[in-house]
Amino acid sequence: MIIMGTALILAPIGADYLFQRNLVALLTKEQALTATVMPHLSTWYRVVCWLTGSLMVLVGSVAAGADSRASHYAETRRRPMRARMTERQPEPKWGDEPRA
Repeated sequence: MIIMGTALILAPIGADYLFQRNLVALLTKEQALTATVMPHLSTWYRVVCWLTGSLMVLVGSVAAGADSRASHYAETRRRPMRARMTERQPEPKWGDEPRA
């Protein structure tokens, strides 16, 4: 989802680059005297691509974070509450005592 959202954000930029490259290639030929330039992508199309792509990246990021946290909560819920409360803490090793 993140990759597709990024591709959707970059699509209008890539289209502009290819359009300009083709226009320059056309005008540098000796036979071409003029070229008619028409707007090819509307502003609304660019805005919708950017918003949709950004939303896809956001949802993909949030979903990945929620998925990684789900395993932590699942492990915590498997153990009964009493077992979690009565777990013994490891004994401190020699040299780990707090200094006065």
